[in-house]
Amino acid sequence: MVTENVLKVCSCCKIEKQLSLFNIDKKAKHGRRCYCKSCEKEKREAVKEYHKLRQLNWRRKNADKHKMDVRFLSYKKQGLNISRKEYLDLYQAQEGKCALCGKSEEENGKALCLDHCHKSILVRGFLCTDCNIGLGKFKDNVDVLFRAVEYLTKYEKLAASKN
Repeated sequence: MVTENVLKVCSCCKIEKQLSLFNIDKKAKHGRRCYCKSCEKEKREAVKEYHKLRQLNWRRKNADKHKMDVRFLSYKKQGLNISRKEYLDLYQAQEGKCALCGKSEEENGKALCLDHCHKSILVRGFLCTDCNIGLGKFKDNVDVLFRAVEYLTKYEKLAASKN
Protein backbone atom coordinates (compact mmCIF):
# COMPACT_ATOMS: atom_id res chain seq x y z
CA MET A 1 0.00 0.00 0.00
CA VAL A 2 1.33 3.41 -1.05
CA THR A 3 1.13 6.28 1.41
CA GLU A 4 1.70 10.02 1.04
CA ASN A 5 4.90 9.80 3.14
CA VAL A 6 6.70 7.69 0.51
CA LEU A 7 9.32 9.73 -1.32
CA LYS A 8 10.77 9.24 -4.76
CA VAL A 9 13.60 10.99 -6.65
CA CYS A 10 12.64 12.55 -9.99
CA SER A 11 14.90 11.24 -12.77
CA CYS A 12 14.92 14.68 -14.38
CA CYS A 13 15.34 17.31 -11.67
CA LYS A 14 16.93 14.83 -9.15
CA ILE A 15 14.80 16.21 -6.31
CA GLU A 16 13.20 13.88 -3.80
CA LYS A 17 9.44 14.47 -3.77
CA GLN A 18 6.27 12.89 -2.42
CA LEU A 19 4.83 10.09 -4.53
CA SER A 20 1.64 12.09 -5.15
CA LEU A 21 3.71 14.56 -7.23
CA PHE A 22 4.33 11.83 -9.82
CA ASN A 23 1.76 10.73 -12.41
CA ILE A 24 0.38 7.20 -12.18
CA ASP A 25 2.05 4.45 -14.22
CA LYS A 26 0.81 0.94 -13.45
CA LYS A 27 3.87 -0.67 -15.03
CA ALA A 28 6.40 1.22 -12.88
CA LYS A 29 7.93 -0.05 -9.61
CA HIS A 30 6.01 2.30 -7.30
CA GLY A 31 3.10 2.63 -9.71
CA ARG A 32 4.29 6.13 -10.63
CA ARG A 33 6.21 7.73 -13.54
CA CYS A 34 9.95 8.38 -13.23
CA TYR A 35 9.58 12.15 -13.82
CA CYS A 36 7.62 14.40 -11.48
CA LYS A 37 4.51 16.15 -12.82
CA SER A 38 6.24 19.53 -13.24
CA CYS A 39 9.21 18.02 -15.16
CA GLU A 40 6.82 16.03 -17.37
CA LYS A 41 4.89 19.19 -18.14
CA GLU A 42 8.10 21.02 -19.09
CA LYS A 43 9.18 18.14 -21.34
CA ARG A 44 5.74 18.02 -22.99
CA GLU A 45 5.89 21.77 -23.68
CA ALA A 46 9.42 21.47 -25.09
CA VAL A 47 8.36 18.62 -27.42
CA LYS A 48 5.29 20.59 -28.46
CA GLU A 49 7.44 23.64 -29.27
CA TYR A 50 9.94 21.48 -31.18
CA HIS A 51 7.19 20.01 -33.37
CA LYS A 52 5.68 23.44 -33.93
CA LEU A 53 9.04 24.78 -35.16
CA ARG A 54 9.57 21.72 -37.38
CA GLN A 55 6.15 22.24 -38.92
CA LEU A 56 6.81 25.96 -39.55
CA ASN A 57 10.18 25.20 -41.16
CA TRP A 58 8.60 22.55 -43.38
CA ARG A 59 5.87 24.99 -44.43
CA ARG A 60 8.47 27.62 -45.31
CA LYS A 61 10.56 25.19 -47.34
CA ASN A 62 7.50 23.67 -49.06
CA ALA A 63 5.26 26.74 -49.35
CA ASP A 64 3.74 25.74 -52.71
CA LYS A 65 2.97 22.19 -51.58
CA HIS A 66 1.49 23.48 -48.31
CA LYS A 67 -0.73 25.98 -50.15
CA MET A 68 -1.94 23.21 -52.45
CA ASP A 69 -2.60 20.91 -49.47
CA VAL A 70 -4.64 23.64 -47.74
CA ARG A 71 -6.50 24.36 -50.98
CA PHE A 72 -7.42 20.68 -51.48
CA LEU A 73 -8.51 20.36 -47.85
CA SER A 74 -10.84 23.32 -48.47
CA TYR A 75 -12.23 21.67 -51.62
CA LYS A 76 -12.82 18.44 -49.72
CA LYS A 77 -14.73 20.32 -46.99
CA GLN A 78 -16.92 21.87 -49.71
CA GLY A 79 -17.64 18.41 -51.10
CA LEU A 80 -15.69 18.99 -54.32
CA ASN A 81 -14.28 15.76 -55.65
CA ILE A 82 -11.29 16.67 -57.82
CA SER A 83 -7.91 14.97 -58.02
CA ARG A 84 -4.67 16.91 -58.26
CA LYS A 85 -4.21 15.63 -61.82
CA GLU A 86 -7.70 16.81 -62.85
CA TYR A 87 -7.00 20.14 -61.16
CA LEU A 88 -3.71 20.64 -63.01
CA ASP A 89 -5.18 19.44 -66.34
CA LEU A 90 -8.06 21.93 -66.03
CA TYR A 91 -5.67 24.72 -65.04
CA GLN A 92 -3.43 24.00 -68.05
CA ALA A 93 -6.43 23.73 -70.40
CA GLN A 94 -7.43 27.26 -69.34
CA GLU A 95 -3.77 28.36 -69.62
CA GLY A 96 -3.91 29.65 -66.04
CA LYS A 97 -6.51 32.30 -66.96
CA CYS A 98 -10.02 33.12 -65.80
CA ALA A 99 -12.64 31.32 -67.91
CA LEU A 100 -14.74 34.52 -68.13
CA CYS A 101 -12.50 37.59 -68.33
CA GLY A 102 -9.24 35.91 -69.32
CA LYS A 103 -7.11 37.50 -66.57
CA SER A 104 -4.17 35.49 -65.27
CA GLU A 105 -3.29 35.12 -61.60
CA GLU A 106 -0.46 37.63 -62.10
CA GLU A 107 -2.83 40.22 -63.60
CA ASN A 108 -5.41 39.63 -60.88
CA GLY A 109 -2.88 39.50 -58.04
CA LYS A 110 -4.61 36.48 -56.49
CA ALA A 111 -4.94 32.76 -57.11
CA LEU A 112 -7.79 31.67 -59.36
CA CYS A 113 -10.90 30.22 -57.71
CA LEU A 114 -12.13 26.75 -58.56
CA ASP A 115 -15.70 27.43 -59.69
CA HIS A 116 -18.39 24.80 -59.19
CA CYS A 117 -22.14 24.37 -59.46
CA HIS A 118 -23.65 24.70 -56.00
CA LYS A 119 -26.49 22.30 -56.81
CA SER A 120 -24.55 19.42 -58.40
CA ILE A 121 -21.08 20.23 -56.91
CA LEU A 122 -19.74 19.77 -60.46
CA VAL A 123 -16.45 21.60 -61.07
CA ARG A 124 -16.80 24.06 -63.97
CA GLY A 125 -13.43 25.78 -64.22
CA PHE A 126 -11.21 28.51 -62.83
CA LEU A 127 -12.39 32.08 -62.31
CA CYS A 128 -10.72 35.19 -60.97
CA THR A 129 -12.07 36.47 -57.66
CA ASP A 130 -14.15 39.25 -59.28
CA CYS A 131 -15.86 36.93 -61.79
CA ASN A 132 -16.44 34.28 -59.12
CA ILE A 133 -18.07 36.83 -56.79
CA GLY A 134 -20.10 38.21 -59.71
CA LEU A 135 -21.51 34.79 -60.55
CA GLY A 136 -22.16 34.17 -56.88
CA LYS A 137 -24.14 37.41 -56.59
CA PHE A 138 -26.35 36.26 -59.47
CA LYS A 139 -26.80 32.94 -57.63
CA ASP A 140 -26.01 30.97 -60.83
CA ASN A 141 -29.37 32.10 -62.26
CA VAL A 142 -29.03 32.07 -66.06
CA ASP A 143 -32.24 34.08 -66.62
CA VAL A 144 -31.02 36.92 -64.41
CA LEU A 145 -27.62 36.84 -66.14
CA PHE A 146 -29.29 37.12 -69.57
CA ARG A 147 -31.34 40.08 -68.32
CA ALA A 148 -28.12 41.64 -67.02
CA VAL A 149 -26.54 41.23 -70.47
CA GLU A 150 -29.60 42.81 -72.13
CA TYR A 151 -29.54 45.65 -69.61
CA LEU A 152 -25.84 46.36 -70.18
CA THR A 153 -26.22 46.09 -73.98
CA LYS A 154 -29.17 48.52 -73.97
CA TYR A 155 -27.27 51.17 -72.02
CA GLU A 156 -24.07 50.58 -73.95
CA LYS A 157 -25.96 51.39 -77.19
CA LEU A 158 -27.47 54.52 -75.60
CA ALA A 159 -24.05 55.70 -74.46
CA ALA A 160 -22.58 55.05 -77.94
CA SER A 161 -25.38 57.01 -79.64
CA LYS A 162 -24.73 60.08 -77.43
CA ASN A 163 -21.06 60.22 -78.52
